[in-house]
Amino acid sequence: MAFITKNFDIKTAFMPQKSSANRFYAGVFRSAGANTRLAGRSAAAAITAAFFFCGLNSGAETFSYKHSQGDKFRILSEIQEEYLENGKVISNSQIHNRISTEVIEIKNEEAVHKALFQVIVSSQNSGGLKTFNIENEYTSYFNRDSRGKMTVSRKYAFPSVRNVPVFPARNVQEGETWRENGEEVHDMQGNFGLMDLLRIPFNAQYKYLGLQKWKGKDYPAFLITYKINQQVSDYFESAPHEYLSKNRLKKNTDKEITIASISGETNQTIFWDEQLGQAASSSGSFSLRFNMSNGVVHEFRSKENAEVIYSEKMNKDVLVADIEKELEKYGLSSSGVKKTEEGVSINIEDVQFEGESAVLRASEKQKLNKIIAILKKYSDRDILVAGHTADAGGSAESHINLSQERAQAVAGYLIQEKARPSGRIITKGYGAERPVANNATQEGREKNRRVEIIILEN
Repeated sequence: MAFITKNFDIKTAFMPQKSSANRFYAGVFRSAGANTRLAGRSAAAAITAAFFFCGLNSGAETFSYKHSQGDKFRILSEIQEEYLENGKVISNSQIHNRISTEVIEIKNEEAVHKALFQVIVSSQNSGGLKTFNIENEYTSYFNRDSRGKMTVSRKYAFPSVRNVPVFPARNVQEGETWRENGEEVHDMQGNFGLMDLLRIPFNAQYKYLGLQKWKGKDYPAFLITYKINQQVSDYFESAPHEYLSKNRLKKNTDKEITIASISGETNQTIFWDEQLGQAASSSGSFSLRFNMSNGVVHEFRSKENAEVIYSEKMNKDVLVADIEKELEKYGLSSSGVKKTEEGVSINIEDVQFEGESAVLRASEKQKLNKIIAILKKYSDRDILVAGHTADAGGSAESHINLSQERAQAVAGYLIQEKARPSGRIITKGYGAERPVANNATQEGREKNRRVEIIILEN
């Protein structure tokens, strides 16, 4: 497993108010079908029984991905990013990415992965506490073989760095180097004249560093470096004919600004877990420069740290039954619990806030205190707080914003009362998009005006 997934939200990245390009490090998975270069933080491991082979020759080792259907893991990353325009620093930002992955099938000796890529930004709620909110999320499917070679449909922008790492099919000595081809993919469709995903090939150099310390333990480590320097027009000339058309590159006008070329460098160290047979962690730096047709250069410089966490299988039926008993014991009959795709959801209907605000009423805090007592019994699982509103007039955007603010208010209270550390609770506002009852009635609107606290499986 190796991490590297850089992916910027290029469509808005050049706007000063949106300082950063959303960077995904496509996390190293230890299975034969992992994703590529995800900048992910904490994830205690999960893909298949992937393992690490020790070679027959003294001082030499062979590295390989392996996998098992049903393996689940997540990669969490923290990225410090600097955005520059013509060499001048415009802004700095901190980005968190979360990638939840499951091996859904073993096919032709490759692992088929389903992955959810989430861009998470931090903000302060009305009480001044820092919360982490899902800004964007993308689902992707990809295959990976035992050496690390990936197959990804052309319609997916993630993982954005592919075929990293790729191991040689032989023993590797400490200090030895090798080279393998990879690819970066950037989604700038509809901007700067581009009508397709931009694919940039590179040739990466690998060096086996031997054992290196990470969190006080020795791990086999690899240094991965590469550079890219791509003319955008060259990309269209070299792309497969069936994906090109005369409309792929919009006709330039005197007023139109396009990307002339893209260049950059990546330096990354991966720490390999011998027992898990995948990367345990990753750290490094990367830069990416967009050289525009008007002479302006937009540059992103980033440092990242990522870690992988395995997810133990969740027995959702047992968990639902246990939580139902707890809710009954605490007299929370209006709060329901159910299985969801992500895990197990505790539903709090008609959450009461002060006026049309996101400030929790005292009565709601009393209710949440009882739910916090339940959540603490499952402290090994992360939490998603999802906010929902009733459709009682107003714009879709206003509903989204209000539901997000209310989810943050609940999350902030959970953090304050130590249900979880702030980095293990994420929020998302769905507005009125997911009603569970008829908005035409008062009773229905009360049911729709809710917050769900989801105990996540992965």
